[in-house]
Amino acid sequence: MIIAPISAEPGDGPAERLIAVSRDITAAKLAEQALREQEARYRSLFDGMLEGYCLVEVLFDAAGRPVDFRFLETNPAFESQSGLKDAKGRRVSELLPDLEPFWIEIYGKVALSGEPASFENEAKPLGRFLEVKAHRIGGPQSRNVGILFSDITERKRAEAAVAQNLGLFSRLLEQAPTGMYVVDAGFRLQQVNALAAPVFATIDPLIGRDFAEILEILWGPVVGAQVTAIFRHTLASGERYVSPPFYERRADIGEDQAFDWETQRVTLPDGQHGVVAYFHEITARQRAEMALRDSEERMRLATEATGVGVWQWDLNTGMVRWDAQMFRIYGIAPTADGVVQYTDWSGSVLPEDLDTQEDTLGDTVRRLGSSSLDFRIQRRSDGKCRHIHAAETVRKSAEGHAEWMVGTNLDVTERKLAEERIGALLEALRLADSRKDEFLATLAHELRNPLAAVSTSLELMKRANGNAALMERAYATMARQMGQMVHLIDDLMDVSRITRDRLELRLERIELASVVQHAVEACRPLCERAGHELNVTLPPEPVTLNADPMRLAQVFSNLLNNACKYNRPGGHIWLSAERHGHEVALTVKDSGVGIAPDMLHQVFELFTQVGSSMEHSQGGLGIGLSLAKRLTELHGGTLTAYSEGKDLGSEFVVRLPVWLETASPAGPAPIAAPVPPTVALRILVVDDMRDSADSLAMLLGMDGDETQSAYDGVEAVERAAAFQPDVILLDIGMPRMNGYDACRAIRQQPGGKHIAIIAMSGWGQEEDRRKSQEAGFDHHLVKPVDFSALSRLLAVTQKALPPSQDNPLI
Repeated sequence: MIIAPISAEPGDGPAERLIAVSRDITAAKLAEQALREQEARYRSLFDGMLEGYCLVEVLFDAAGRPVDFRFLETNPAFESQSGLKDAKGRRVSELLPDLEPFWIEIYGKVALSGEPASFENEAKPLGRFLEVKAHRIGGPQSRNVGILFSDITERKRAEAAVAQNLGLFSRLLEQAPTGMYVVDAGFRLQQVNALAAPVFATIDPLIGRDFAEILEILWGPVVGAQVTAIFRHTLASGERYVSPPFYERRADIGEDQAFDWETQRVTLPDGQHGVVAYFHEITARQRAEMALRDSEERMRLATEATGVGVWQWDLNTGMVRWDAQMFRIYGIAPTADGVVQYTDWSGSVLPEDLDTQEDTLGDTVRRLGSSSLDFRIQRRSDGKCRHIHAAETVRKSAEGHAEWMVGTNLDVTERKLAEERIGALLEALRLADSRKDEFLATLAHELRNPLAAVSTSLELMKRANGNAALMERAYATMARQMGQMVHLIDDLMDVSRITRDRLELRLERIELASVVQHAVEACRPLCERAGHELNVTLPPEPVTLNADPMRLAQVFSNLLNNACKYNRPGGHIWLSAERHGHEVALTVKDSGVGIAPDMLHQVFELFTQVGSSMEHSQGGLGIGLSLAKRLTELHGGTLTAYSEGKDLGSEFVVRLPVWLETASPAGPAPIAAPVPPTVALRILVVDDMRDSADSLAMLLGMDGDETQSAYDGVEAVERAAAFQPDVILLDIGMPRMNGYDACRAIRQQPGGKHIAIIAMSGWGQEEDRRKSQEAGFDHHLVKPVDFSALSRLLAVTQKALPPSQDNPLI
């Protein structure tokens, strides 16, 4: 808008009005603003470009050839992309005097033709590869060119490296010492090197063929599909796959082949991913390893079956390796590779055995030989001592040096213990054999003594000429000596019964004093003959026991007899009993020869005598104390021996549990007198010893019975049929027919079932009695026959003819 004052007339004085002229310039202002905004946007875009940009003016010579160009404008990225500083307003020839003419020529062409150009080229003075896009700025007369460019030096270098690597890859593939082949992104076989080619020899065509199809031809549909899946997974995921040893039958050739192989994803020359496979054929190695594993498995089974542990020692490195059995023998947790430390072994060997074993191993290495030795270890798992038998040998190198030591260990603890037990048993057998010989000699001696007395008494009776006193003395001597022999035999039978757990006690509530009285009465004659003084001290109050009176009296009698025999003439014997709470202790003490300390633990063993020397020998079989101890233990008690030593006497203490309830004192059980038969019996006596048969028949005849004798089983059967006896006394062990068979034959005769048949035998064990009962005997008597027991049986038989078959064997 323009405003000016207007007067009425010129020079008339002050102006009377104003004239204003206005024009609308809004569009122009908006256009200017838009232009400024557009330029700002362009400037912002220009300045923010990552690519370098410059506006150049191409300079031509008179002939119209481009010879240079001047930088008119550059953006901030120009310097970083080109490396040129302060280029604006300056010619390129000034900045880069060695620039190749190509660059000026191509920009001149763009300026003249107006056709844009796009190319990649190296600007050697810059030391860079540039990717360039050039276009003319302005009309046909313009010589300005806009250049957009990027530094692609690193990319070019990478491409060159890739190209170089691809060439190298191809050369490596072909020259590799392992089989290699490549599968492309389309899963087709692309390349196969020379070592891999034989594997695919049966496939034609090969290159470019679907790899899944190739695998199916080689390995069949199942295995081919499994391998195909591995290759596809590697191609998709890029994960490397290393196969365990692959051992399968080839479908195309029908043979087993083994390979070590792996897959790896690679970038191929076309930029796509592929898979390269590396492999070695290991068929021969795999077969050898399988044979080795089979051999090792057989060895493992053999060592496990035999319990043998195997170890190896590398003498060059010092490394020791154990098999599983070695770890079990030593009780050590197995290591993953079987390698152990020296201390695992040396720390287990008992110190007293270690030096010898180490010396043996060292000597074996020096000799390049073999050795074996037994030693002991303490097993780590349970601390138990084990006996080990070791054997080892040295393996030499080609140069003859010690290279390896291989050895075995075998736990022989059980064998060692068995050997020790066998040794102990052999020693026990030797001792038992010695004692047996001594016992047999003693038995012969003990039997000869009473037999000598009997023989002398018989001679005395023969010469007595009716002298009643001499006859009575001879009779008493014979009766006493026969009793002694029966006592010896009874003791032997009792020991046998106890040893075989066949002895049964007949327990009843008894008073200790009554049992002691029986024992003292039985021992008193022996005491009086030796001139011993016997003192007996018992508790004032009754002591009740739950015991077998006969067997307990046998214990006390044996102790008293022992004190009598091993006491000097005129010695002292003390028998005392004291009650201590729930038990009673009965002591038999003497002033005799005593017991040596080394004999105290042996006096209760069978066939052991306290004094076995000739001057101290007092008779007996050495079974009395053993029998007494065992009978005491059957009663729940103990028997203990004490002595201060030789010639200082001995003391035996019997401890027995007391019956807690008060019981009425029981006196000695009365012995029933034999009941003679009131009616004569017909008795057949059968024994292959004629004297025994005839004398017993004569003895029975003296009581008024009618008797006959037979001397073997066959004659017994014949006499039984003719004589028709009421009772048959039948021996078991006889010639021609034994007593068992004779009894059965007699039972089959008319009236044979009503005869009382009594076995007479030197065998009296429970088994012998059972056999007698099964053969048909009514009773069983043990030789020498107790005539009072026989008289009682005959009395019962006389009262109950025909005899009852329910009578128990005795």
